[in-house]
Amino acid sequence: ELPAAPSFAQVPLVQGGGVTLESKKLNTAFEWVARCLQDQQSEIAVLAGRLDALAAPSGHAEHGSADAGSGTLVRLELVSNQVAALRRAVDDAPRKSDLEMWRSRLTADIAALSDELQEGLRQQRETSQRRLSTATDELRTQLERISESVMDRLDEVADTSAAAASSASSAPPSAVTSDAAAALP
Repeated sequence: ELPAAPSFAQVPLVQGGGVTLESKKLNTAFEWVARCLQDQQSEIAVLAGRLDALAAPSGHAEHGSADAGSGTLVRLELVSNQVAALRRAVDDAPRKSDLEMWRSRLTADIAALSDELQEGLRQQRETSQRRLSTATDELRTQLERISESVMDRLDEVADTSAAAASSASSAPPSAVTSDAAAALP
């Protein structure tokens, strides 16, 4: 009987807007797989030992009819084939060292992915900062032009009102209104 598998269905391995890899959850999964393989290998070893004991010649020669001898040979051949098949299965089963190698490869792949993501985020941040800097410079330039234009117009209005005020004080009242109206833009 295998140990219960950890449940990852409700717990994501990647969280949030950024990428956060949950290596603790991956380690838990690898440990479970390793325990399962160890349990299976120990059970296979016990069964292989039993089959070897059955397949080994017992040392007791059976005396009897030819049918009994051929039946024993058939059974021994059958057991021998089963032992060979079981040994192939044991040899083909993943070993703990294979799991460690897969784990190290996966860890290296995760580290490389993390590095690539960090580099991508850094480049994106730099690009955003350059764009923001350019936009800020353009806005500053436009505000300076607007400010200069407003200041020039205010100076013109001040000059016009000063001229209107000085001409109003030197001209008769009826002439002042027509001159002031003509001076206004």
